[in-house]
Amino acid sequence: SPARRCTCRGLRHRAAAGGDRRLRRQQLPAPLIACDGNGQWFEDYRAPIGGSPHRNRGTVSTAVLLRDCSYVHVHDLEITNRRTGDASEPAYNDPDAMDRTGVAVIAENGGTSRGIALERLFVHDVHGNIYDKHMANGGIYVIAHLPADAARVETDIARFDDVRIAGNTVRDTSRWGIAVGYTAYLNIIDNGGRNADGSWDNTYDYGDGTISDDIIRTYGATNVVVEGNVVERAGGDAITVMYCDRPVVRRNIAREAAKDIRADVYTATTNDRVAAAIWPWRCKTRCSNTTRHTTHSTRTAATATGRHGTPTSATAPNTATTTRATTQAAA
Repeated sequence: SPARRCTCRGLRHRAAAGGDRRLRRQQLPAPLIACDGNGQWFEDYRAPIGGSPHRNRGTVSTAVLLRDCSYVHVHDLEITNRRTGDASEPAYNDPDAMDRTGVAVIAENGGTSRGIALERLFVHDVHGNIYDKHMANGGIYVIAHLPADAARVETDIARFDDVRIAGNTVRDTSRWGIAVGYTAYLNIIDNGGRNADGSWDNTYDYGDGTISDDIIRTYGATNVVVEGNVVERAGGDAITVMYCDRPVVRRNIAREAAKDIRADVYTATTNDRVAAAIWPWRCKTRCSNTTRHTTHSTRTAATATGRHGTPTSATAPNTATTTRATTQAAA
C-alpha cells in the first residue's frame, strides 16, 4: 500500500540546460531512497536453511526489492533503511527487531534470474536484525527460495546466473554487508534429511565437503562477479558468496567488519556470534586472489572456515583486542 512505500527524496538529477549533461549529472548527488522501515514484504524460504535453526521466514523491510527479475541494472543510487526511533520499535539488539535490507534480489517463482547488475550504489545505515544471518537482512543480499508450488521445485529451479555487484560502497549495515547466493536448495546440495511426511528436517550430510560440478551448476548461482566494492562497519560478515560455482571476488575492501559480534551487544544468544570479513561459503572454488580486507572487533574471535573446519579462504580473524589485521585471500 502507498502508506508502506519507501520514499524517494527528490530525483536530484535535474535536466541540465546546455553543456555536457553527463558531466553535470555526475557532479550532482545520487537520488536518495530513504526506506525507514517501510517497503515491507514477507520472506519465506519454504524450507529450513541450516543453523539451530536459522530464521527462514518473516517480515522484511527493503528499500529496493527485485523479485523474480532478469536483465535489471540498478546503479547510482543512495539507499538507507534506518530505525526511526519510534517507541514501538524493539531495541537494536532485540531478537525480534525487523530484518531490513538496502537491496534484496530474490529468485523463487520464475526459475533462473539472469543478468542482475548492481553498480555504484551507496548503501548505508541499514539497521536490521543483528542475529538473522540468512534473511534478506543487510546492505545487499541475493537469495533463492523454493517456489510456492512444490510441484515446481525441480522443474523451475530458483537460482541465479550472471550477477554482477561492482563499485558499491556499503557502510553501517546489519547484519550483512554484501551476501550472494544463499539458497533453500541447500537442502538438495547438502543432502538434507527428511521427516516421515517428506518435509525437510534441517539435518545434512556433507560427506567429505565436496560439491559436484553438476549439482552446483544446477542448483547454485553461476557467473557471479563481486568486485571493486568497499564495505565498512558491517554488523557481521562484510562480503560472502555462498553456494556459487566459481565466483569471481576481487579488488574488494572490507573495514571493521563484525561490529555487532560482541558479547556486550550480541546478548540474546551465543548462536552464530561469529563473523569474518570476505570469504566463500560452500562454493565450488575459492575466491580470486586479489581481495584485501581488514576485520576489527573487540570481543569475539572468528575465522573463515568451511564445513568440518576446512579453510575456504585466508581471511583475517577478529581479535581479542582492537588490533587490525590485513591479509591476502587465498587463490
